[in-house]
Amino acid sequence: MGRVNRSFRLTRRAFLLFHQTMTDFLRRLAVTCIALSCACGLSSCLDQYSEEMVIHSDLSGEATVTIILPDSLLEKFEPVQKEFSEVNIRKRFDKASGVKLEKYTFTEGRHAEVKLEVSFSSLEKLSDAAKDNPPAQMLIGQFSITRDNKYTVVERQLGVGKPTMSLPNDKNALYKIHFDMPVEISHTDSALFDKSNNDVRYRWSLAELAAQQPLLVNKVMKPLPWLWIAVSVVALIVLAWIIWQQLANKARKKHLAAMNAPRPVAEPVAAPPPPVTPAPGQGPVLPPRPPGPPQRPGPPRRPGPPGK
Repeated sequence: MGRVNRSFRLTRRAFLLFHQTMTDFLRRLAVTCIALSCACGLSSCLDQYSEEMVIHSDLSGEATVTIILPDSLLEKFEPVQKEFSEVNIRKRFDKASGVKLEKYTFTEGRHAEVKLEVSFSSLEKLSDAAKDNPPAQMLIGQFSITRDNKYTVVERQLGVGKPTMSLPNDKNALYKIHFDMPVEISHTDSALFDKSNNDVRYRWSLAELAAQQPLLVNKVMKPLPWLWIAVSVVALIVLAWIIWQQLANKARKKHLAAMNAPRPVAEPVAAPPPPVTPAPGQGPVLPPRPPGPPQRPGPPRRPGPPGK
């Protein structure tokens, strides 16, 4: 009896283990099949999203967005083309504040292409415009700005909101962000960082945007104004040279004036008197003796008695 109970318990445990294993396997298989079916069923809505953005030092900028529509032979091309028509696009931009559609270009073909040239007064305004347009919010994302004395951190969260179009796994989203001078990138999470041109690049599949919601982090700073410092140093050197030249010219003119000034004429010296020849029979005539020092007067004489 004990052996039967033990065998029953082992059999029951093995059955539960098998049941749990098969349940997990079937659940994973179902999730995978659903994901594959969604990707295959929605792959005809959008072929590629490409964006080139220029951000100025005041966080205004421009962006050129290129969207490749699906194959025109497929059924879903017509509703997607209508979604990205110029009329619908301009209606959305007319409602946005601080964001302007500068140019709209539609290139026909089997894979039609829509090109949008956009300008924005600030990244916050661009975020607000994207939030009010769910089709664009997934691809444009949301910006957040953090500033301190030296650095400005620009964060961009992609994949937010609910997708209103296909985001297949075999189609890509390409991003290029250029930070215009006079700022430079001090830190970035981009694996494609072009420091010489101040560019960062990102690449994801459209499905990854919704699944991972990647966060783009770029820290920029204002470098020392080396150009102005160099110009100032050169200006100081030129100014010092000009002052030195002026002082040297003044000293040179003063020296030339001193050399060309008329010299004072010396007064003529009187000729000595001719020697006196002695008369015959006289001794030598001596020159007159120079006057000696004045003699001191003697004490005053006392007057005598009167009448004498």
